Amino acid sequence: MAGVDGAALREWRREQRWDVPELARRLRHAAAEPLAEDLAGMIRRWERGYCAVSERYELLYRKLGFRDGTEPPAAEVTARAQALPEPDTITAMATGAVAAGIADPDAIRAAAADAVAKVTRAREAMLRLAELLSQEDAGG
Repeated sequence: MAGVDGAALREWRREQRWDVPELARRLRHAAAEPLAEDLAGMIRRWERGYCAVSERYELLYRKLGFRDGTEPPAAEVTARAQALPEPDTITAMATGAVAAGIADPDAIRAAAADAVAKVTRAREAMLRLAELLSQEDAGG
C-alpha cells in the first residue's frame, strides 16, 4: 500500500478490536482463493514495516474496510457498498439464531428478511451514487 505505514495498519486493526489471528481469519474469509499459510506472520511483518503489502492483500484490506484517505470518492462508496453483508450471510446468521433458540423464530426470520431488503437497497443506492461520483470525477 503506497504511503501507508505499518502503524496505520495496526491502528486500523485495533480500532476494529481484532487481534492478528482474527484479522487473518477475516482476510481469508474475504478472499476468493487460498491465502498464504503464514498470514498472521505476514500481518505482523506488514505492521512492523518489514515489508510492503502486495496489491492482492491491499484489496482484501480495503474489502474489510481499511481506508487511508487516498481513495477517490467513487472508489470509497463502492468499497463501502461491497463491504455490506451479503443477504445469504444475514440469512445464515438468522438460521443459526433460530437453531440456537435465541429468540422467537418468526421474529428472527422477519428481522432477517427486513435486514436483507434494507442491505440490498442500501447497496444498490451506494453503487448508483458511486457511478454518479465517478462521472463527476471524470469531468462528466
